Amino acid sequence: MFLGVSTLTEQGRSYPPMDDRIEVRFLHHALQAVQTLDPGLRVVVFTDPDTHDSFSEFERICIDSTRSSLLGGRGAAVAQAAQRCGVDTVLAPLSCPLPPHASFLQVLFLTDLLFLGTASNGRQAATPDRLSRPARKALLASGGLLCTSHALQRLCTARLGLGMERIFVAPPGVSDVFQQDLAPVAQAPYAVLPVNRYTLPCLPNLREALRKRPELFPPLVALVGPPLTDEPDDWGCGIVRIERCPDAILASLLRHADLLLYPAVDDGCGMAVVEAMRAGTPVLTARAGAPAEWGGTVPAYCDPENTTSIIQALRRFQDETPSERHDRLAMGRGAAGEATWERCAWKMLAALKRS
Repeated sequence: MFLGVSTLTEQGRSYPPMDDRIEVRFLHHALQAVQTLDPGLRVVVFTDPDTHDSFSEFERICIDSTRSSLLGGRGAAVAQAAQRCGVDTVLAPLSCPLPPHASFLQVLFLTDLLFLGTASNGRQAATPDRLSRPARKALLASGGLLCTSHALQRLCTARLGLGMERIFVAPPGVSDVFQQDLAPVAQAPYAVLPVNRYTLPCLPNLREALRKRPELFPPLVALVGPPLTDEPDDWGCGIVRIERCPDAILASLLRHADLLLYPAVDDGCGMAVVEAMRAGTPVLTARAGAPAEWGGTVPAYCDPENTTSIIQALRRFQDETPSERHDRLAMGRGAAGEATWERCAWKMLAALKRS
């Protein structure tokens, strides 16, 4: 098989517009594991200038965004490049599908439905009629849809009207570095707060909880993710800002953190939660989507859009005994031990070959 992988999303269609690189990070680890399992598989990655360096160990073709608009969009530009390469199969985001083409089979990929809108915060729910015309055509002609959790699979079935048999699940893995003993990169005590499209809507509620009950939080919070356009000057506690965080740095942060703050909505991937569990970090997150699928009974759960619920969940950490904390974190490490990139790669290869 000659596999093409597109990392491009259609410009202007993401919600919210953030360079949080969730899909890029997932695909990078998954493709590394796929090539380890199947060294004979040839892979070419279609990138843009922002993602080009992330796939340096693969054959790459950079798509010129300025020219792609003249060629019928970014998906059309990738399709032309795929045809020239002679790929058999293309894995492409549903947010930027390739036009159906006779020379290759397309399998679509997603980590959430936010590019269509969502039911959270009063926004319109994702439905089939909210798909763009190119996306609808591509989905009908595709070999199926690859998603990153069973929660997202169920959501796609309910909101896009797809049968389960056409939706394949390849859950994310966790790199071994997250269970290693690493030197600290920040001075404890502190919490880690990933800033991405899933936590962004909940940050005002989290800041309000911090204002009302500061004693429930560590005195320092490490914000991991791209800068916000309207980032507040005062979070109510000390802040360490880390915009780009390689796995080794993130693993060190989590290994020495008192808490992962992950009040997320519409997360269909859950990488942040499973990485924290493997590192042995207490987790506060939402009881919905992929975080709950991975977390089981390990995290403290909250309604991330409700300040009172966040405060009540934080109290759980203060109320538990050292023995209870030890047992819960050990349970989390055990559950997260099942999340390997090799397992993800097997699922991905099976989906591509079944298509």
